[in-house]
Amino acid sequence: MEATLAAVRERTDPHEVIRAAALGVRTDNERYHDIIRVMVTAASVDESVAATLAASDRVYRAALGEIAARLGQVHPLTVDLARATDILWFYLGHPAWHTCVAEHGWSWDDAEQWLAVQVTAALVAPGTAPPEAGR
Repeated sequence: MEATLAAVRERTDPHEVIRAAALGVRTDNERYHDIIRVMVTAASVDESVAATLAASDRVYRAALGEIAARLGQVHPLTVDLARATDILWFYLGHPAWHTCVAEHGWSWDDAEQWLAVQVTAALVAPGTAPPEAGR
């Protein structure tokens, strides 16, 4: 997560902040997807696993809060910081990646690109065009 936050801090364009965030959290979700799914399943029957998963989610959400704050530094947000963090969790949290990739069979690339577009639509004020895509 620290590499993702460092990349986000370097960006000065809201679209680039979102792209860096989506790529970073995608990488972690792709790498740890199977482990997270086991933990989600086990959490319903094991309190220690549930506590570990909750602690991990708090760290993840805190990092998304830092991303929301950076986004707000480079461009006015459409919502307050707490709501922006909630929106980032909705689109970039574990459940979103699982739904797109595991449940619906999307590629990780397709999920990353689509989720980044949704975050942009939700948090970046209309009328700001993204820079030319580098990919």
